[in-house]
Amino acid sequence: MSSNVFYRHPKLPGLELRYGHDNRACYGLHTHSEYSLGAVLEGVSDYCYCKQHYTIRRGHSVLIAPNMPHACNLSEVSDNGMWRYLMLYISVDYWQQLADSGMVAIDGNPSGDMKLFNAIKQLHNVWRDEPNDALAIESAWVDCFQLLPQTANAFSYG
Repeated sequence: MSSNVFYRHPKLPGLELRYGHDNRACYGLHTHSEYSLGAVLEGVSDYCYCKQHYTIRRGHSVLIAPNMPHACNLSEVSDNGMWRYLMLYISVDYWQQLADSGMVAIDGNPSGDMKLFNAIKQLHNVWRDEPNDALAIESAWVDCFQLLPQTANAFSYG
């Protein structure tokens, strides 16, 4: 059975975190009006970004610019047929509060940077364990964001 948990905080309207687990749902090519930062926790995914196709697995993360066509689904070659992932949606306004327009290069390519992957997992842990603590949630998000400029060059497949 597919399941999704959405995390939101009223004091952080520019952030939403989705935790997909036991997930076999398929999403066709689509866009979001927000920035999207995702991480594969388990399984193998077929990821498409602007007509480029990748196979990504645990430890990979992706950064997707607003309104860019993409799709990410459980791959037929997934070892155990399971797929777990995190996807953080960041509003354009909230993103711009933290960055200059040229601060982070976004090409949609998967990254295998484990520091970023672990920071995304930590954000989920904080939001799950401290859902009422807006400061802790925002701090965990800023930790992720601060890794993006360092990983902008690492946002390449491999």
